[in-house]
Amino acid sequence: MRSTVAVVVLLAAAVLVTVALIVGGIVPLGVAAVGAFLGGAASTRVVSDELAQTRRAGARDRAELARAYASAAARRSVEARSFATTMADRLRVRDGVITELQGTLRLAERVAAVAEQRTRSALVRVKESQQQLDDLTSWLAAAPPPAAGWDTDDAPTIVDLLAWEERPASKAAAERRRRA
Repeated sequence: MRSTVAVVVLLAAAVLVTVALIVGGIVPLGVAAVGAFLGGAASTRVVSDELAQTRRAGARDRAELARAYASAAARRSVEARSFATTMADRLRVRDGVITELQGTLRLAERVAAVAEQRTRSALVRVKESQQQLDDLTSWLAAAPPPAAGWDTDDAPTIVDLLAWEERPASKAAAERRRRA
């Protein structure tokens, strides 16, 4: 709007100079020259003020954008710190769980190894017992029949013999468990 006023003032000065030239004479020409000079000065001042105001408005806008950007950057910085803290906490929890699971796995492996060793020992004892049973069975099959008049009710049975042999084996197993 102001620049339009400046253009109108310059056009008016140009018209005044043109009229003074047409009329001719020194006084009208002098008045026209002074009017043109003043019109040019006024136009220059108006355009200069418009330019300064435009620059100030631009600087104000840039300053406001800079404040908004600084505020947004501060918020992003707080969010980034919060995110980093949250992720660090999650990593600590995850590492703790991993360590706990590794310990549990090592314990389970030890328990499995002990169970496997016990199973092997039990299999060896079963084989030994089976061998003893086979030996006793074959010994009884080969033994002569009881003599007449011998009271077989007092003779130990196979079950009694196995129970008698089982007692030292169970004492030995209890001793092994007590040592372990």
